[in-house]
Amino acid sequence: PWTRSQMLAGCPVAFSAPEELPQQAAVDRETCRRFGIRSAMALPLAVGGEPPIGALGLNSLRVQREWPDALVKRLQLVAQIVATALSRRRHELGRRASEERLSAGAELAGLAREHDELRLAGVDALFGADDVDVDRVGHYCSDFAFSNASSIVPTM
Repeated sequence: PWTRSQMLAGCPVAFSAPEELPQQAAVDRETCRRFGIRSAMALPLAVGGEPPIGALGLNSLRVQREWPDALVKRLQLVAQIVATALSRRRHELGRRASEERLSAGAELAGLAREHDELRLAGVDALFGADDVDVDRVGHYCSDFAFSNASSIVPTM
């Protein structure tokens, strides 16, 4: 729980021995003991000040090891590269989903147009005209609907 809170706060955690963890990390210390973790480092995966999307964790199970500053800086660079790649992937998937929704909407719009064209073909046949004034027919239909609404929908 403590290590998780540190990751969410964007703070790296490194220890050469579980005993180095602070008092608030008692559960984490016990977890290390149970899994045989002798040394560990966890680096938050975050891009551009956004909340972390995960963590890069390194554990040593055989021997205790030190985490020199130079190594930590290189591993933070690796974590940044991984975070950037994950973020790009997430944005790419979001963009694709958006494009698919847009494409589906365009397809539905095309179906609506085909429906309108079929309806107008029926209007042509009904009125016996090859060149129907769509606006006139639309006004006729809406006038008809409103003028007959009271006979269709009972008033209270």
